[in-house]
Amino acid sequence: MDKISVNLGPSQSLALSESRIKNFLAGDNAAAQKMGWFDSVRDKLFNAGAKQAALEKLAQEFDASQGLTAFDKFERLAQYAAPADRSQFTVTVSGEHEAPQLEYRIKDTAVKHDQVTASAWNVIETRLGHVTGLGGLDTHAADWLGAHERTDLAHARQQVQDSAFNEGGVHKRFDPASGVLRAEDSTGAADFAREQQIEQLASEHDGLARYVSTQQPIAREAMAESLPGIRSDKPHATVTLYDQRHVQSGELDRQIGNLSAREAHSVLMQTVDMARVFYQSGVSHQDLHMHNLMVHKPRDEAHNQITLKAIDFGKSRTGVTSESDRLNDVRYLFHKKASSGALETANRDARELLGFQMDKMAKHYPLHKLMAQCAHAGGHDMAASAFDESITNIGNRLEAGLRQAEALTGDARSAAIDEAFDQAMQGLSAISDHLSRPRVQDHYVRG
Repeated sequence: MDKISVNLGPSQSLALSESRIKNFLAGDNAAAQKMGWFDSVRDKLFNAGAKQAALEKLAQEFDASQGLTAFDKFERLAQYAAPADRSQFTVTVSGEHEAPQLEYRIKDTAVKHDQVTASAWNVIETRLGHVTGLGGLDTHAADWLGAHERTDLAHARQQVQDSAFNEGGVHKRFDPASGVLRAEDSTGAADFAREQQIEQLASEHDGLARYVSTQQPIAREAMAESLPGIRSDKPHATVTLYDQRHVQSGELDRQIGNLSAREAHSVLMQTVDMARVFYQSGVSHQDLHMHNLMVHKPRDEAHNQITLKAIDFGKSRTGVTSESDRLNDVRYLFHKKASSGALETANRDARELLGFQMDKMAKHYPLHKLMAQCAHAGGHDMAASAFDESITNIGNRLEAGLRQAEALTGDARSAAIDEAFDQAMQGLSAISDHLSRPRVQDHYVRG
């Protein structure tokens, strides 16, 4: 296998050999960092020790992350790879659902074999964005979406003028052709700072990068080079765009009606797993409605994956410690409780009950509406409100499990949090699997 180039950050790139990758995935960080005498001397003389520093950084990142499994490492390496190489990081699944066998491959070379539990597979399947479920032999790219990231936007951004920002809201305006945002006031500028915090956390916590799409502020001193056509002194930022020839992207509230039963099921599972990752990372999004959830689907129907990412972290909080902040996203998703408090919750309940201002309600309650889409696409006519009681009951058990987890510390706390969310995912999956089963021939039902 040829070496794989990975980018760990500004001025930190690294070419990883097959043996280094195997050692990292096996957890042997000492062997993965080891350099020969000649290689080490050359690195010090000609690169100021940059290669050794990059290897140490990657090893420290893997060491510092709680519960980082082989899949988490593999997924992260795929995200660090050049966009053209990301689709070459694949996971092949075989065996019985009680004990699936995973084979991790890079450019058709096996770099790791792993047997996992059914519970672990539930999470991995969700993170991969599986649409069909386990059956026979199933191969998926660890980061199919990253392979289609736009890397050709520099010229478009150099042509951007102040008049280009015609989309967006009060605080931020957007130019969709170049992926450039402009903050209109101090609130918009503060949003950029929060996005930077999330981006930093994504480099430190398992799985967070998988579920976030952040706005990248442009430093004031870099504006003249990056956006030479801009005369405004307002803060600007960029967002990641994907090649729409290969990827169909859109907010969940606009895409939900086009999802198949199994696609809706996958997005449902990803939404809950996203909440788990946020909770484990000390992040509270505080605004997880469907217009802040981006759905990405491959246009090639041969690729049966779908990816969910959260955007707009302007209301988010990091390093949360209070129960109200920790459970904010959970209570919104499972109990329809507004982040802003009881009054807004009551207003939304009244709108839903009486059927007025429904345009304002269209973006709310993703779990309930995804469940309804599972039913609709599976041939069942059921309203989102039909799932209120079952989703609330699952949410109550989840909250109870999370409170118990907070009485623990360290790895025990982390494991208890995962267990609580896993039980919630299994509860929702049991319902959505039943609804979507008529459309699926090769189907795997979780225990």
